[in-house]
Amino acid sequence: MAYQPGYYVAALMSLLILLLNGSFSTGKVPSYWLNALVTPVPKVSASIGFSDFRPISVTPHLSRIAEKVIVRRWLQPAIPIGVTSYGALGHVPPWSLDM
Repeated sequence: MAYQPGYYVAALMSLLILLLNGSFSTGKVPSYWLNALVTPVPKVSASIGFSDFRPISVTPHLSRIAEKVIVRRWLQPAIPIGVTSYGALGHVPPWSLDM
């Protein structure tokens, strides 16, 4: 069989849709999606204590895709226009995902 990129993209999209819809319909998230690699990044050049570092979290791609779907499908329509930019919702206390 010849290489057909469209076939593989469609197969992967179907699998992704099954995973996301299964998660949304059951209200459960795979445990792998909850893991993050946290890397301390220095705020200042001469970092001494913990307060001199900023945590940067790298989360799995599937959890970020799921978060974007949730924000676009359910959260954006529920927020009145002009309240805040959607990209900054993680820093707004009632909308933060760090609860």
